[in-house]
Amino acid sequence: MKSIQRAIRMAVPVAAVAVVTYSATIAHVLAQEKEAPVLEDLAKLDELKTLFNDDEGSPRLLLLFSPT
Repeated sequence: MKSIQRAIRMAVPVAAVAVVTYSATIAHVLAQEKEAPVLEDLAKLDELKTLFNDDEGSPRLLLLFSPT
C-alpha cells in the first residue's frame, strides 16, 4: 500500500509539470503572428518558376485564370 501511495505522490507533480509545459507551448504557438501570403501578379513564366522553386518544402497553390 505504501508503494502505491509513493507512486501517486510522485506521479502528481510529474503530471502537473507536463500540463504546465504543454499549456505554455500551446500558448506560445498560438501567440505567434504569421504574415499573410502575398498574391503575386506575374508577367513572365520565369518569374513563376523562380517563386515556385524558392518555396521548396512548403505547400504551394497555383491558380490559373482565363479571361473567357
